[in-house]
Amino acid sequence: MFQEGEYVHKGQTLFELSIERQVASGEVSEIVSRQLAAEVRSLDNQQRFRIAQNQERRLALQQRVESLAAEIKQVKEELILAQRRLRLAERSLKQYESLQASGYMSSAQVQQKQEDLLDLETRASNVVRNIVQLEANRRDVEAELRGLDTAMASELSEISRAKSSLAREMAENSSRKSLMITARESGVLTTVTNQAGQAVSVGQVLAVIIATAQPTPKSESSIGELEAHLYAPSRAAGFVARGQEVLIRYQAFPYQKFGLQRGVVSDISTAPFAPGELPSSLASTILSNAQQNSNRFNNEALYRIKVRLARQTIKTYGKEQGL
Repeated sequence: MFQEGEYVHKGQTLFELSIERQVASGEVSEIVSRQLAAEVRSLDNQQRFRIAQNQERRLALQQRVESLAAEIKQVKEELILAQRRLRLAERSLKQYESLQASGYMSSAQVQQKQEDLLDLETRASNVVRNIVQLEANRRDVEAELRGLDTAMASELSEISRAKSSLAREMAENSSRKSLMITARESGVLTTVTNQAGQAVSVGQVLAVIIATAQPTPKSESSIGELEAHLYAPSRAAGFVARGQEVLIRYQAFPYQKFGLQRGVVSDISTAPFAPGELPSSLASTILSNAQQNSNRFNNEALYRIKVRLARQTIKTYGKEQGL
């Protein structure tokens, strides 16, 4: 946050207003943020699980393809042997039929050879059918293996879209935590009405920027120390100048007993505050004090006077009491 009297440039962030909503369990945006973070972690775990599952499935399918290839090779070798037996049986049958024609072989023996040939043909046909089935199975497994990458890419793309959606929700949720007030013009920041941590009301003026090309010196008030803010009408502000010594009475420490405290004027606002621009509690306090002191206060503008305290403590009953 900038200090009053500093030079600011157009577009610079001057204030950050917290617009956080509170519920019994805490800040709403923080609760939503934790829920969204849990969803992101769940998607990350799902993504890792699917990748591991895909790798395991790929390995299993590759092993299945290799197993089918080895089995097909073995069955084809069996087919070669079956075909050789079949050719031998065919030659043997022809020889038996020739001997039968010469009267050296009985019909029963020839019929047995024919049955043997039929049995070998059936076996060879079964081996061919087995090869066809194994090759079909291998093609199915290879197709599933090729489709594995497509399915995996689709699932990962869906997870990625879900994570992108959650990232947008997290960004939107984060933007609902606070509101940035930026400078509309370049110039000197004056008439800062609130300090960090104070509440603001709707329509309240937070500061005034006086357009100027040259930056002005920073306020001399000490950062991290208490300083007194006094408000004086324009008819009295003209008699106040930086460096003037001030005597201060603290309401909590009656001056009759603890005396007057000293300070030095460190800064005077260059633009006046309208009462409506001040925090409501401060405006009511100023009005009450003015009425108690029988001072005229006709809703006139006030200049803020910053006073650097000579001491950050006050001596009470022999010991130093922090302000």
